[in-house]
Amino acid sequence: MYLMPEISAEPRLLHGFSGTSDGNLAFRWGEPEKVRSGRLRFLSGLDVRPEDCAAMSVEHGLRIARVGEGDRGRGITEAEEMISADALSTDRPGICLFLLIADCLPMVLWDPERGALALAHMSWMNTDKDFARAAVEHMRKEYDCRPKDIRVFVGPSIRRGSYVFPRETIKERGLDWGAGYLSDAGGGRIAVDLAGKNSSQLRDAGILPGNIAVDGCDTGEDARFFSHYRSRRTGEPEGRFAAVVGIRP
Repeated sequence: MYLMPEISAEPRLLHGFSGTSDGNLAFRWGEPEKVRSGRLRFLSGLDVRPEDCAAMSVEHGLRIARVGEGDRGRGITEAEEMISADALSTDRPGICLFLLIADCLPMVLWDPERGALALAHMSWMNTDKDFARAAVEHMRKEYDCRPKDIRVFVGPSIRRGSYVFPRETIKERGLDWGAGYLSDAGGGRIAVDLAGKNSSQLRDAGILPGNIAVDGCDTGEDARFFSHYRSRRTGEPEGRFAAVVGIRP
């Protein structure tokens, strides 16, 4: 299990990221019973009950779902009960938000003034559609948050130095983020700065630069975490690790 220091410094939040040592926690990439037991062990290590969690099934889209008391327990032990969304939000203490990732950004948005929390999945696809700004707008509309009060934490994810693609792939995807976030890596390859692009979108949405923290762990190189990109490069088994965050009761 990994704890991000900047989130640990928030006294009202509890959180944790699983690692490869906790096993694959995605039903898609493992035997259901093994995944269930792995999830329960991981949550137990955080002193979190599975019936207090709500899990999302990501779409690489723009849907944000507000989680309430009726969503407790959804998707932790049964895949078909997961909430289809790329972000979950809540203002209910004791409810934990659960996300599976393997390179994309697990982004936590927390407003201690309003007691509102969101956990978002940032892929290159929804980043290209300005999803970070949409997440901030959701916090404003749903919880009356002011952007200047929102603190953002980006957990373990792939960094620019590892996220490299042929120039043709970038063209096929239609990415036009500018040289600041799509840099020449040599040999006809382009390095993609997913965290940098999202940080820029957050600043444009009114988040103060000092309220954005990006974890230094690079899933593309750090074997403590599952990485889709790394597994395709090395042939190691696919898997997903979990991000969990909640407001303490």
